[in-house]
Amino acid sequence: MKSPLVQTLESLSQAAYSTGYAQHGDLNLELRQFVPHLALIASKHVGPDPTVDTLQALITRLCAADLYLAAACSHNSESAWHRFSLLHRQRLRRAARCFCSSPQEAAELADSVMGHLFLPDKSGRSRIMSYDGLSPLSAWLITVLKRNAIKQRKRTSGRFEPLESIPDIPDHRSEAKLGEELRASKYGELIATTFRDAVTSLTERQRLFLYLHYEQELQTHEIARIFQVSCATVNRQLGRAKEALRDETVLALSCTHGLSAPAVEECLAELLENPELSIPTLAAHG
Repeated sequence: MKSPLVQTLESLSQAAYSTGYAQHGDLNLELRQFVPHLALIASKHVGPDPTVDTLQALITRLCAADLYLAAACSHNSESAWHRFSLLHRQRLRRAARCFCSSPQEAAELADSVMGHLFLPDKSGRSRIMSYDGLSPLSAWLITVLKRNAIKQRKRTSGRFEPLESIPDIPDHRSEAKLGEELRASKYGELIATTFRDAVTSLTERQRLFLYLHYEQELQTHEIARIFQVSCATVNRQLGRAKEALRDETVLALSCTHGLSAPAVEECLAELLENPELSIPTLAAHG
């Protein structure tokens, strides 16, 4: 008979796997391959013999869909890498512009990171397997991008911007201390400004759809009827708008303001918890 710990791990892995499958589709990753992946992450962060509650607290806070994609990539799934490239290649190129003097150099840096993640590390595992899901994959990738930019700058003098122009990644601190800092007035204003700027990147229709859906609490079919479009079109626009808000916010916090991946994760949590920074409020005044 399986122990409660093993049962909990399998149950939580199933839930995370289902979340990833729903978002990314079939990436040729089986549940039996995904469970050891989560077990390895759990062992790294809470030890080999955690309590059921500790294990549950860790896994439920992981970015499940991102982990599903990264795990599939680590198993050399062609469809997973295609999905990864579709979602993140252009994002990496946009972020790389923070560290490069030309679009061509940015594209080269971003593509080199793609190759870096695909290749195995000293243990023989694909480097993307080091992603542990504690921060959004997009934020983690920017941290990897920056580290590769610094290494490349050391190897090739003059190709990239001077190192002093690249903001340092703050040292990792305890979650409690980090949370206090991010909720202080200094970071609160930073988060608000960054997210408001991100809202301006949306189209007028996207902002209107967000406002109607979240502030006016209209259902998808009601918005579709108003604009005489299909429900699928409304859902697609809402999804793209939310994804764009997240991407632009993560990019600005990581590149412009030099926050680390854990710090970005805390900022995103602050956005969710602060009613003054809600999507409908900012979309209505974007």
